[in-house]
Amino acid sequence: MSGERPQIALEGSPVGGEWRQIAILHLSDIHFGAHAFDPPITPGGDRGQSAGFPTLKESVLADISNGTFVEPPARGMQRAIVAITGDVTQRSSAKEFEQAAHFVASLYGSDVFGWTLRARDIFVVPGNHDLVYTEEDAVGRWGRYSNFYRKHAQQAAGPGADAFAPDPDNPAKLTRVIDQSDEGLIVLEINSSAYVRKGTTDERRGQVDHQAIAELKAQLKNIDAAAREASVRVALIHHHPVVLPVLADPNEGYDAIVYSDFLLDLLKSFGFHVVLHGHKHQPYTFSYDPACAWVNEKPGPLMIVAGGSVGVEAQEIPNRPHATNTYNFISIKWHPSAGQARIHIETRGLVNHDSNGKKLLGPEWRWETLHVEDRLVSRARAGGPGGSVRPRDEKDKPFEQARAAKQKELRRNFPALEILPSLRPDQGYEARVWIVGQEGHPDHETPTRVEWSAGPLFSVHVCKKEEDRTFSARFSYWGPTLIQARLYWTADPSERPVYAYIFARYPDKDQA
Repeated sequence: MSGERPQIALEGSPVGGEWRQIAILHLSDIHFGAHAFDPPITPGGDRGQSAGFPTLKESVLADISNGTFVEPPARGMQRAIVAITGDVTQRSSAKEFEQAAHFVASLYGSDVFGWTLRARDIFVVPGNHDLVYTEEDAVGRWGRYSNFYRKHAQQAAGPGADAFAPDPDNPAKLTRVIDQSDEGLIVLEINSSAYVRKGTTDERRGQVDHQAIAELKAQLKNIDAAAREASVRVALIHHHPVVLPVLADPNEGYDAIVYSDFLLDLLKSFGFHVVLHGHKHQPYTFSYDPACAWVNEKPGPLMIVAGGSVGVEAQEIPNRPHATNTYNFISIKWHPSAGQARIHIETRGLVNHDSNGKKLLGPEWRWETLHVEDRLVSRARAGGPGGSVRPRDEKDKPFEQARAAKQKELRRNFPALEILPSLRPDQGYEARVWIVGQEGHPDHETPTRVEWSAGPLFSVHVCKKEEDRTFSARFSYWGPTLIQARLYWTADPSERPVYAYIFARYPDKDQA
């Protein structure tokens, strides 16, 4: 259940102040030139007519507007962006880059979760399919991608601004920091394909060299520390930086990222929240938080999000049950003082076959939720319990008697609380409450009904045993609040409830 609160702007509300919230549309491995949204090849060798087939843009944006999400994207967010993590083309041809450029430009002005996209809201990194890897010289390999990226960079910079100019002679320069900390966001675009070239050991693997990592470090240090800390930090790359067993392909050899240990150390040391990548066409999410006993550091964990493929043809998707094209909707809400972020990842899968495996007509295609990952990511902090302890003595007996009496009154049922950043843009926190019963104790008796109240601006949540034995509810709110649980054991309307209270307060930098 969701707590309801009128849309009232309260003085001192943290929302829009210290809070930062970003929605991300994560698209990877589109493969223009041979992708799922092209009409199929006919027996004559050409492609059929496109009438009735949705375009990639039409399909994804229609899903964002009308799709059924487990946690519906909240309109009115502070910011929405698009992250494209490589392989925008299939063979890096001029025609494919024209399609890619048209796609990116067509997103300008689109509505994504209630945010009107600007060019500066769209971020792109190259994949191993986005260069002519048979060419020996760098300009031959990177010229087409550089031209494609230059057009977008000019639009993103805006009139009168100095646009980033990619250099095909030095593709490592495509690895850069985009500082939008004035809008609460810092993005790293990392080129892991800089050394990809046919017939070399780098033909399939990714690599980010020491010079590129050092330049990223220098650029990050140049950002005002307070602005950097207050921002959501997102890194984009194509190859997978961490090799999970399922992402390792013995037929391909090592195709992850050389020097990924240095790169990941950099991202963790600067407090990045997520790393988005593609390459293997497999949608995975996991937390990267190794700790070495030889090193005295406590950086927070990184969320690693593999995007699968939003556009590759079916034969290029791994042969696994339920495998299909995917994209990610990601919401990040960050509270700098508490050092905590909520990262909500909803992976959407394309449904273009019916339950019998028969292909659907183009107008019948739709997306559905395949998986939801909802993490509270906390930065590690030093310290421990304060105060002191003393032995129990006679003066504690009255207090213990009062505690035992309350346990008996509640019939061994107790409210529990978890606090997360709220995904509602107009609120700061989300309090999830439920009842924990001490089952097995002779004094325990499960309530028949629990009513939760958080004050006059909230609806009262009525939870019945037959519907939910945990009596769970949730409230989105803007500051500390006292939540009341009213417990009932009979259906008698005259029964007086037993009350229990729990105080919901988000930690700050001194209490996290």
